[in-house]
Amino acid sequence: MKILKERVLPAVVGVLILASTIIPFAIFGAKHYEARIAAYIMATVAVFILSYEILNAFGVKLVFRIFVSMLAALMTYMPIDTAEILLKPGSLTSTQLLILIKNSVFNWQALLIISVIALIFVLIELQSRTNMTAGDRFLRLVHIWFSFFYVINSILFLLIATFRDWKIVLFILLAPSLADIGGFFGGRFFGKKWIKASFAPNISPKKTWEGFIVGVIACWIFAAGMIFGLGLMENKVIPQTFVFSITPFASVAGDLYFSYLKRLNATKDYSKILLGHGGLMDRHDSISFVGTLVAMVYFFISVNEKSAV
Repeated sequence: MKILKERVLPAVVGVLILASTIIPFAIFGAKHYEARIAAYIMATVAVFILSYEILNAFGVKLVFRIFVSMLAALMTYMPIDTAEILLKPGSLTSTQLLILIKNSVFNWQALLIISVIALIFVLIELQSRTNMTAGDRFLRLVHIWFSFFYVINSILFLLIATFRDWKIVLFILLAPSLADIGGFFGGRFFGKKWIKASFAPNISPKKTWEGFIVGVIACWIFAAGMIFGLGLMENKVIPQTFVFSITPFASVAGDLYFSYLKRLNATKDYSKILLGHGGLMDRHDSISFVGTLVAMVYFFISVNEKSAV
């Protein structure tokens, strides 16, 4: 019962909540700008909360947390011309949405703001943390930059992809859950039976190699069914094979990276917004890496599509 309560039930509830949110946006988003406005509001709130939690973990004071998180939330509307197209009345074709994905993810405006946020963070810490070496300051700047990079681009991609193909969004949200649940049960029933060494002793001591292997296999089974069975990645074999192969490792990497940031800052959870289950960032860690991975693949697909035209 404890396993059911701690792992399975939260995952099921989370999937149901996400599905109830995504399905209306997926059905009405391409044809009705009102649905796109609602989706933008939801994405803006998500970026604000995730940014707030990251800064909270890094020990940034409340007033600066709020200010920087508001600045980060503005990136949901970058580039501005893409937001204008999505938020104005009218319907959008599948081809238009693919082009908008290319223009939105990794856009220079958002990258510039991420860099500004990283510099603001350094300036804040120059005042609040005086006993730190230049190397440590640079390392923390890099971590802030990349954590915001993964969060922003994953949310931007999920936002626009919802209007174009809800199945890819469902894949990004569910694949990390399968890797996590598979890893949990694999570690619980087979942990250290064959490999005595811990998987990541300095970051997450409880993780085992057996759990990692079972998680990867579970994720691969799920990914194979969705990617090849439903024709994701525009039904192109090379992108399909690449995403299928890398997704489990991207999921684990996201989990470990954001766990490492918590250990770096001596904090257990990013926040307590999800009672008993930490913060939103504690759930979005793997999703941010998988979402950014898929966003990169779609970026190159859209570039090739445009070149072909």
